[in-house]
Amino acid sequence: MIKGQTSSFIFAAEKLAPSGFCPEKRLPRYACAEFFSVQKSLPPIFLLHYGDSKLDLTIKYVKNEDKDFWFKLDRHLPQAEFEKKVRDKQGYVLFADGSPVGILRYNLFWDNTPFCNMLFVDCGRRQKGYGSMLLSHWEKDMKAQGYGMLLTSTQVDESAQHFYRKQGYKDCGGMVMNLPGFEQPMEMFLCKALDC
Repeated sequence: MIKGQTSSFIFAAEKLAPSGFCPEKRLPRYACAEFFSVQKSLPPIFLLHYGDSKLDLTIKYVKNEDKDFWFKLDRHLPQAEFEKKVRDKQGYVLFADGSPVGILRYNLFWDNTPFCNMLFVDCGRRQKGYGSMLLSHWEKDMKAQGYGMLLTSTQVDESAQHFYRKQGYKDCGGMVMNLPGFEQPMEMFLCKALDC
């Protein structure tokens, strides 16, 4: 066991799903996995099989040593907020065979509802199910902390809305930003209830 790291599950490769997504886990067919509950002191471990090769995936809370990779993907977060994400464990980094490939950060909307602010996978590493894994890990972590609902948002002209809907999120509203100098396409909000 590794002290100081938390996890609520382990992914272990199971089989190929016949088409598209593994329906019960909402993972790409090549990454269909079985969930196993483990003690919270174990690190998250993912074992994926691509043909004859294995890919070891790990999700960890963001740490100061992840800063260079983090800011390569996230150009919106101020330095002081990054330090808060590290301190408050409100961010994750996904590693594939020891190399970072994606990030997720969140905060608490209304100070009581987890809100995913950013989910981003390195451009050269997309279409492998990494975004789904990060989102699923966050959902399980939030459920373990006692939260019952999650929120996220995306602009209506971005394709992320389709990704979130495939993960079980429902449209729940929008916000128009039309102040001079701050105009952008409408921001749409999505929510998901966590099974208790």
